[in-house]
Amino acid sequence: MTPRGAARGRFLIVLLASLVAHAVLAIGASWLASRASSVERDTVVPVDFLVSEPPRPKVHEQPASENQSSRQDPAAKDSPQPRARRAARPKTSLARPTRAKKTEEPAPLAHSDVVSSPSLPDAGIKDAGAVLAKVEVDASQPDDAGVLAESDPSPPPLSLDLHSHVPSDARLVVLMLNDRLRTTSFAPLVEPILAPTPDYQALLDGTGVTMIDTFDTVLISTRDPRDASATFLAVRPVGDTAKARAALEGDPKAPRISWSAWSAWSAWSASSGVILGRRTGAHPLDPRVIVVPASGWMMLARPEHVAELMAPGDAGVAARLDWLERVVQETDAKLGGDARIVAVVGVAGVKNDLRLPGFPPLPPPSRGTVTVAVASGGLTVHATALFATEAQASLVENLLHQAQKDYTSSPTRRLMLASLKLLPALESLVVSAQGDVLAIRVRFTHKDAQFLLKSVAAWSQGFFGERAPARQ
Repeated sequence: MTPRGAARGRFLIVLLASLVAHAVLAIGASWLASRASSVERDTVVPVDFLVSEPPRPKVHEQPASENQSSRQDPAAKDSPQPRARRAARPKTSLARPTRAKKTEEPAPLAHSDVVSSPSLPDAGIKDAGAVLAKVEVDASQPDDAGVLAESDPSPPPLSLDLHSHVPSDARLVVLMLNDRLRTTSFAPLVEPILAPTPDYQALLDGTGVTMIDTFDTVLISTRDPRDASATFLAVRPVGDTAKARAALEGDPKAPRISWSAWSAWSAWSASSGVILGRRTGAHPLDPRVIVVPASGWMMLARPEHVAELMAPGDAGVAARLDWLERVVQETDAKLGGDARIVAVVGVAGVKNDLRLPGFPPLPPPSRGTVTVAVASGGLTVHATALFATEAQASLVENLLHQAQKDYTSSPTRRLMLASLKLLPALESLVVSAQGDVLAIRVRFTHKDAQFLLKSVAAWSQGFFGERAPARQ
């Protein structure tokens, strides 16, 4: 046989084998199909265990009454009844049952929806005390800040203007009443706020004493708190000035300040009792000297300003320096002698607009006075701001009310404010405008006030860190 013939023979054998295999498979498949259909017709397969739905409860049928049975056609009893059809098998699903969606609970009612700022009658005068005095406080119920609402400290009246006692270019005036602050739990938290300032470093850096424990009263006037040459500081020590001078010297073996009588600079000052203190080492960023007159105060002043500051006039040096005592006495009198007030801050010459996230810029006030009081277990802050026009004061009032509502009604913002310890304070905010004067009151709980003071201390460290006087 030729090779071509052998190849044809192998091809025919493979083709025949393929046909036979396909025929066998077709016959087998037909037999299996017929077998399965016969089993389905003749056999009932239990499917209860395949049903995913719970079995329905059986309904108990009521037996037919005699009247109903008598009404049936007698012929119907004898007639053969049709064979009942078998109930269809329930379809079972192999798909995984879907889990029911959890219904979302409605958001809780925001506190600001039920607390609104009080509507205050017209006081008729430009006095924040008269404005906020109209706010009734229930002393028996906890206030929004979570502290017992006692009678509010006296708000600063518009007539209280610390700038009237200091140079006209001062933008910030701070009066600290340390003799009151010293007895509170907030004193240790205020000290870190003051420590990075140029004034603190000039007086107390390296001494180991604190400003709150060393001085009863502190008066700061500045146009730029980071610029030592633009800042005036006056302090009234605890006890006599001799004890304070010893504290400021630091280590007696290596005193940081050298004291001398001012008589070396002025012929008439020999009998004035004025003493000057110079810090040892070089301090190019802060050349100020410590002036200790006989009036019981101590001041930081530039050397070229000492002569003008100590000029006796007709009444003498002591009488000229009486304005320092008058600042404290007049401020205390206008605040009603409230011993809870520990600090008074005056602001003027603000040029930049005030900004709140999500709101248009707010016009700055012409000047303002802020008081801080230790009351109700926390801190109560009052502010009185004078604006250029009544429209500006009304605009700021409306925007602050809107900001209070928006921030306290949003769940996301409430969480943010709560993390910053500002939510109770914002809920306690009271704002009221009378003409061109805006009065503000806000309370901080004890814990929130502590958190706030610590945050301000961290800010102070960064704010004064770059331009603080160089340490020698």
